[in-house]
Amino acid sequence: MEDTGIGIAPEVQRKIFQAFEQADSSMTRRYGGTGLGLTIAARLAGLMGGTIRVRSTPGRGSTFTFTVRFERGTDRPAAPTPAPEEEAAPQRRLRILLAEDHEVNQVLARRLLERRGHEVTVVDDGRKALDALRGGGFDLALLDVQMPELDGLSVVARLREEERGTGRRLPVLALTAFSMKGDRERCLAAGMDGYLSKPIRAAELYAAVDRLATPPAPSPPAADSLLDPATIRAACGGDQELLDEITGVFRKKAPALLAAVRDAVARRDPAALARAAHACRGVVATFSGAAAATARALEQLGRSGSLEGADAACAELAEQFARLDRELLGLRADDLG
Repeated sequence: MEDTGIGIAPEVQRKIFQAFEQADSSMTRRYGGTGLGLTIAARLAGLMGGTIRVRSTPGRGSTFTFTVRFERGTDRPAAPTPAPEEEAAPQRRLRILLAEDHEVNQVLARRLLERRGHEVTVVDDGRKALDALRGGGFDLALLDVQMPELDGLSVVARLREEERGTGRRLPVLALTAFSMKGDRERCLAAGMDGYLSKPIRAAELYAAVDRLATPPAPSPPAADSLLDPATIRAACGGDQELLDEITGVFRKKAPALLAAVRDAVARRDPAALARAAHACRGVVATFSGAAAATARALEQLGRSGSLEGADAACAELAEQFARLDRELLGLRADDLG
């Protein structure tokens, strides 16, 4: 490739192949760009066993050349060779939402995913991403952390809030150009299921997508679980759809039930505590005898008119509700024996 532009000074010609670097920082302010294009080009050339070089004279323009390695063809039919790991067929075709505002990354990620047989929908800002996700129909989402309108962390936080109580959870992979300490933890805490740094690398993208597309095998409740498998099994009769519905109702109502108990304890109102704890006990008894016993103890305190020990019992109930919320997520009827 050859141009007749402003050229590149010799002392910065090596720097332009580094991520987020440009020969003149004023170009970013005037024309945009992140300084990733040449980095991606250099890495693609390297993956094909080649290199990329530049010859440039300030004020006269630049010439970029690259080399790649190809095997010489022969008249004899070549023996079949296994496809590279990153070209292996995916376990299943996925409908993927890609939310990314830079065109180079859009093209790269979309083409790589389509080469694996996936169906990719591309949007360029966070608000469009949230609207698309609300419409449903996706198996996986890739969200850029830095996007206009709404950033990726805000998108996934709103998505997780809307999923609450539905029994559904869409796998979401964070895409970020920043690889600083704590970024991975920040993404996971916001509700992401994985983390992929840019520039995008084919093998890493495929591995992350395959991992999220293959959920871990279900496991029975742990020995220290608050769940009562026999009671839950008797309630739903092994019907997964019914199990999803009743767990969804509990996870949706639990915050308000717990808030009513806390409010009654804070106001030192025995009658209100008895009513709120009774409501908690009725809802939670289907899932956990231990949590139902705590709610019953609070109910008895309210009926007695003495709130001594109510603060500790309320804290214990809150902890139990939080544990149940986690343990009920993704619970399978087959896990209940």
